[in-house]
Amino acid sequence: MIEILNMMGHAVSNLVAKALFEQHTDLAMWQIDRLHETFSMLDIDPLPIHSAGIRGIVDEIYDLFEMDGISKTSDIAFVFKLVKLVHYEIAGFTTLFTLAANLGYRDIAQMLDMSVIAEDSEEQNILNRLPEIMRRKAA
Repeated sequence: MIEILNMMGHAVSNLVAKALFEQHTDLAMWQIDRLHETFSMLDIDPLPIHSAGIRGIVDEIYDLFEMDGISKTSDIAFVFKLVKLVHYEIAGFTTLFTLAANLGYRDIAQMLDMSVIAEDSEEQNILNRLPEIMRRKAA
């Protein structure tokens, strides 16, 4: 995930879009640390489980890289893919939060709730900045 975020951040030319990718990369690394902390609290070794949903979005991103030439709308296309990734992350963290809360793992549920809030905020920030990215590409 970090690798694809870095690739997209390097591919975009718009400075606002670049900042969004850098910000989400930082958030993703923070979320990974929190997940490792959660597994540690449960005394579980995390296993790498590949998500078909994330894989599908990543495949869509690779398709953008394989297009002939980069169009003037490519920054917007990459940002749209970022929104899809973030929205998928929100769904995952919300599900984990609900599971932890219903199983009585209050400390873990609280950590996961912070993750949901962070991702929701991230999605809103991206969507709020999208018009600015679109205006700059149209100019």
